[in-house]
Amino acid sequence: MSQRVIVLFTCLMVVTETRAECEHPSVGGNRILIEEPTNFTSGYEAKFKCATGYKPVNPTSSNVITCNGTQWTVLQLECKKKSCGSLGEIPNGRYMYSDGLLFGSTATAECNVGYKLVGDNTRNCFSDGWSGRNPVCEVVKCTNPPHIKNGELEDLIKEEYEYGEAVTYTCEHDFTPFGSLTISCSEDGTFQPSPPECLQVTCSEPDIQNGNRVRGAPPPYRYKHFVEYQCNSGYKMEGGGYLTCEETGWNPPPPKCLPIAITKPRPSPGTLETIPGGYGSPRPPTTGPPTTTPPSNGSGLKLAFGLGIPILLATVVLVFFIKKR
Repeated sequence: MSQRVIVLFTCLMVVTETRAECEHPSVGGNRILIEEPTNFTSGYEAKFKCATGYKPVNPTSSNVITCNGTQWTVLQLECKKKSCGSLGEIPNGRYMYSDGLLFGSTATAECNVGYKLVGDNTRNCFSDGWSGRNPVCEVVKCTNPPHIKNGELEDLIKEEYEYGEAVTYTCEHDFTPFGSLTISCSEDGTFQPSPPECLQVTCSEPDIQNGNRVRGAPPPYRYKHFVEYQCNSGYKMEGGGYLTCEETGWNPPPPKCLPIAITKPRPSPGTLETIPGGYGSPRPPTTGPPTTTPPSNGSGLKLAFGLGIPILLATVVLVFFIKKR
């Protein structure tokens, strides 16, 4: 009986001892287990460290946890990303950071306008610092400026020109520049804008019949010369009279002087309109009141003689009777 009790007690001890284990610790937060034993029995002390690229927030914090039966104690170690520090300034350029200066960040180098990058344009923040070396920003250079017909450069030609340097052209006598006379070395290594063209622009004398030039010089006419015309008396102008000599000719085109149309007066209503070789056709009478025709001089004389003779006879008879008495 006593032997059976001893055996049973021993089995219980083995079972209890077998169950007193902790599961694999999972703490996260970029903290990793230093050793990986087969099992974690009660009393086992597990040590941790920060993952690559991380460091302890507090260097004095404990990095050990203990298995008590089936439970782990709390890990005090906290980790944070390492900083690679500033890369400093690039002459005539700068760095752009994807995640500040911390582990895992990427620094991208950019040059100022007019400069080009020589070297790698990206650097990465690793656990031991930044990768690579600082690139260099070199000034952009242009080769000789282009030649033009009927023109030349005012200054001496150099072998190369740096970004922003300018050259100026001049046209030969009687040639007019079209475009910018000054061009500069641009950021892509070419001169911009395109060089000017030197063209000989002339305009022929405007042929305006029945018109005269009132302003402007006589021919020959060159670029931007002007003239002004006006029409003779009895003519009117169709178009503009002020002309400027442009690259494509006169602007606006020369005008025309057209005769002014003379309108004949229309016959008054009620009169005959005579058609050559035909008969007169009466106009419709007006609707106004009828007009009274004044007596002629002949009718007045006839009326005076008709009244004067009887009066004269009556006067003679009256005188005769007075004398008889």
